[in-house]
Amino acid sequence: MNNDITNFLKKQRAITKLQHLLPDMLPTLERYDHRLVLYFQDLATHSSIDPDDPNDFHNFYELLGGIRFLRLLRRYTPDYAKVQQA
Repeated sequence: MNNDITNFLKKQRAITKLQHLLPDMLPTLERYDHRLVLYFQDLATHSSIDPDDPNDFHNFYELLGGIRFLRLLRRYTPDYAKVQQA
């Protein structure tokens, strides 16, 4: 039972961190591709620590991947033209 509580707390911290990072990164995501904006908004709004919540579509590792992507995008700015060509 204690492990379940720890997992819930980890996921809650990840949700909070993503919701904190996202507003500042939305213009950058929009510049690359609007689908990134839609995905990250969905990731931030459709995540919950309650496993019985029908609104919980994303797992902990998906949240961590999203946070890492935003941090890398903030630190290293890829070439927009090359990204849009791919």
